Amino acid sequence: MQTELSSEYPNLDISILAINQIGAEAGIVQASQVGTLPIMNDDSSTDIWNNWGGIWRDVYVLNRQNQVVDVYNLTSHNLAPNYGTCSIATSTDQESCETVGAIWTSNYDQLKQLFVTAALQ
Repeated sequence: MQTELSSEYPNLDISILAINQIGAEAGIVQASQVGTLPIMNDDSSTDIWNNWGGIWRDVYVLNRQNQVVDVYNLTSHNLAPNYGTCSIATSTDQESCETVGAIWTSNYDQLKQLFVTAALQ
């Protein structure tokens, strides 16, 4: 999604970052090997997760003033194609999924639009 946002909206300077909860470090190395999403491991001195009231798989969407404008939970709004009618075996991106006649999950587009709307505020 970061690549799409940077390509489609180059003037909006949208950045997607991850904050990993204290104690959930297992798997971080593998996560960093399969993608390019910057991941910050929270610690007790910054305690971002608790200060923000984070819930597992929350996406906090911030505007240009770094104010939270929306919180989008990926458990209740899963982005994975296998939660729609496009199976993971078919494709992992919208264009390929729709090329084979499957339907992409709308959650992906909804989250993407939240980032764009926040960047315009």
